[in-house]
Amino acid sequence: MADIRSWSTTAASNNSSPPDGWPEGQAPSTVNNSARENMRAIKKQWSQGEWFSHGDDVDTSIIRKDGTNISLSGTHTATYHVGRRLRARDTAGDLYGTIEAVTFSGGTQVTMNWDTGSLTATVTAVELALLSKTNPSSPPQLTTIELGHASDTTIARASAGEISVEGTQLAKLDGNLQDLDTLGAASSDGEFAVATGAGALAWESGATLRTSVGVGTGDSPQFTGIELGHATDTTIARASAGEISVEGAQLAKESTATALAIALG
Repeated sequence: MADIRSWSTTAASNNSSPPDGWPEGQAPSTVNNSARENMRAIKKQWSQGEWFSHGDDVDTSIIRKDGTNISLSGTHTATYHVGRRLRARDTAGDLYGTIEAVTFSGGTQVTMNWDTGSLTATVTAVELALLSKTNPSSPPQLTTIELGHASDTTIARASAGEISVEGTQLAKLDGNLQDLDTLGAASSDGEFAVATGAGALAWESGATLRTSVGVGTGDSPQFTGIELGHATDTTIARASAGEISVEGAQLAKESTATALAIALG
């Protein structure tokens, strides 16, 4: 039985004995057998459309080197490239994985990262994913990505240009977040991040910080009230122009207090 993998791109070379080929001058009684064999081969390939054999397992020998490495005779680095998916069949069953490395040394050496398991026996067939990893005919579009686990780390599109993990939208490292990333970690205790210009931040503390935020020794900050030594029971406030109060009781100026003392004699 001749599958598509054994067909040649040279028309005249597809001349095996019926039903595997169409030899010149074949007997009329064999034509229907060759036609039906072609239909079977096409249907078989169509049924497993994701995977396609380039004939490397027919035209070349496949050698299992160990659980993750196979060797193909000949040069096949153009089709067996890093990142492409591959299905291998050994006498123990099918394995699915991604090509991790490809080199040429006495043949095409392919290193695999299998989804599960490893090669344990003689390799009988290798098939590549229909789409190439490089320059694919259609850019891949995934609804979600399960990262490292079947269900608990799902990456999805939240909106245009935004992604989420398990339904929680992630903040992009741009704008203010990018400024913070550039700023880096504080170098000591008591430092605050202060804007020093458009799109620029710096860590500051002590007198430098007080001056930056307007409460330095050369500044005149305005407060509604000052809590002195306690959170609530010694509130200093402005009573009126030039007058202050403590807990609502207005304080007398020195000149007023002196005049009052003289009057009381």
